[in-house]
Amino acid sequence: MEYTQEDNSPYLLSTWKTSKLEKDNARWLVVGEDPKVKGVVVLAVGGNSIVKPTQKGEISEQIKNIDAICQDAILPILKQEYKVVLVFGKAPLIRNMLVQQEIASEYVPQMPFDVVAAGVDGQLAYLFSQALYNLLIEEGFVNRFKFTVTMIQMISEKEGFLNPLSFRPVAPLLGEDRVRELKKKGWLFTRREDGLGYHRLLPSIIPKYIVQCDIVEELLLKYSLVMILGSGVTFLTKEDGRICRIEALVDKDIASACLASSIGADVLLILTNVEKVAINYGRGNQVDLDCVDVKDLKSYINRDFFPSKSMEPKVRAAVMFVESGGKEAIITTPSCALLALEGRAGTRVVKGK
Repeated sequence: MEYTQEDNSPYLLSTWKTSKLEKDNARWLVVGEDPKVKGVVVLAVGGNSIVKPTQKGEISEQIKNIDAICQDAILPILKQEYKVVLVFGKAPLIRNMLVQQEIASEYVPQMPFDVVAAGVDGQLAYLFSQALYNLLIEEGFVNRFKFTVTMIQMISEKEGFLNPLSFRPVAPLLGEDRVRELKKKGWLFTRREDGLGYHRLLPSIIPKYIVQCDIVEELLLKYSLVMILGSGVTFLTKEDGRICRIEALVDKDIASACLASSIGADVLLILTNVEKVAINYGRGNQVDLDCVDVKDLKSYINRDFFPSKSMEPKVRAAVMFVESGGKEAIITTPSCALLALEGRAGTRVVKGK
């Protein structure tokens, strides 16, 4: 699969291009000749569905939310004979872990961002696998479930950061003395607009490709549900073929779009905390979107109709997937997931409406 850039807006219009033959072959690999299979769905669960904005992130809260996602979203889709690849976000948990690391830095060594991210992936994979295993045993589906595959987004040393989207702030909030000390490591920082302190800046990038797509395809041929180990950790590919660590952010929705395109999935289903995408969300002139063409959606993005830290990455991922050959992308809540697949809820993003 070749990565191409179509204009000067790398985040919005850079897509993963595959030929129709490549797309059909990829889909056949995961569906086979089973006439009962309705399609392949990459299900992207947002971190704010695992730890809601009003919650602290207690383990009891995480378990309750994950159980609800499995019961309300994943199980109904499986019962309708879709094959599902589950990808989950982790931003709230990474934020909490980074705060813990900073508070305890006088007593134990701080771990790099990528190592923290990998640890959170493992934590959530453990909670999801337990919830899914128990639920599928009750439903008699456990033999159709396989976990887990580590998803890695790679960029090359020769290319450098492939179309870095931006530098984004990460937790925790730091004072001037601590920032002065950490700058010796070469870290970049930004000051908050309210002047209360500083946040570290990390590059946010677009993944070039997913290394283990072939493993996902092999598992989907045998199983109905494959759980990916989180939204991935980014590595740098050296010219001699070796890989090395880098500290960078990769949005879960963008990574899910890349994976969905690579395996020839029919649908990218992004779960969030609102049923539909809206223009001018929360204002008197709010307009909910039911079905929108990618051309119109790109126009809305360019006009800053979506919050940059919440809905914007989701609609960008939807555009990327559909423009790379995907049938449709859907954005909705976990409880409306199946209804959205049936065209009765959520926001559908299509090409040539």
